[in-house]
Amino acid sequence: MAALRRDFLPEDLAQPLTAAGLHGVIAVQARTTEHETEFLLRLMDDSPIIQGIVGWFDLTEPDIGTRLADIDPRIVGFREILQGQPDEVLMQPELARGIRALAEHRLSYDLLIYERQLPAAIHLVDRCPETTFVLDHLAKPQMLGGPSLTWRDQIARLAERPNVIAKVSGLATEFAPPQSGPTLFAPYVSHLRACFSDDRLLFGSDWPVSILAGPYGTVATDLLDAVPFAAEQARRAYPRLAES
Repeated sequence: MAALRRDFLPEDLAQPLTAAGLHGVIAVQARTTEHETEFLLRLMDDSPIIQGIVGWFDLTEPDIGTRLADIDPRIVGFREILQGQPDEVLMQPELARGIRALAEHRLSYDLLIYERQLPAAIHLVDRCPETTFVLDHLAKPQMLGGPSLTWRDQIARLAERPNVIAKVSGLATEFAPPQSGPTLFAPYVSHLRACFSDDRLLFGSDWPVSILAGPYGTVATDLLDAVPFAAEQARRAYPRLAES
């Protein structure tokens, strides 16, 4: 993916973000290193468009409570790259313990998984009922031929958990080749809206990966046309935003 082999910084996003009628972003980790989380916080020092960070550190650490008590208040949640991991990783007691500890500090947990991992993710959510979960990219459903019956069923089951919010993001780049368009997204978004109330749906651009499917404005507008978006949904997904 040669188009992504360069640095993408806040100044690259400022103009297209404003053109799309948006005024701020939550920067979400892409690598499982604390160095990247620190880098995102440094970017936030100089960029008013970044309003919060979903970062990373090892939530299975034995002293997780102490670590969380000392984190930068601009961090609003954490994410692990769970997609493609064996189900056993999602079943780890140590992971559930760390995710449960997030609730004490009003921190959320982003679920980055594939469709086939939804049953294991539901099991994880059930072990952490006080923590807010944000499902990223609709669990990356298979796109050929439309939503599968399995995906529909598992999404409906996940939506029964009131502590889960679904982020409508990443759809454009799951097509082969990547492409944008509201008619392409419609069957997935309509099922989400049937399962989650609109106040439990969150817009995510997936920038800069989204440029593989089209300019920021095109991809963002296609999704924003499909999802009733309000800042309150972001604050519900990431409660710490309300404190900043």
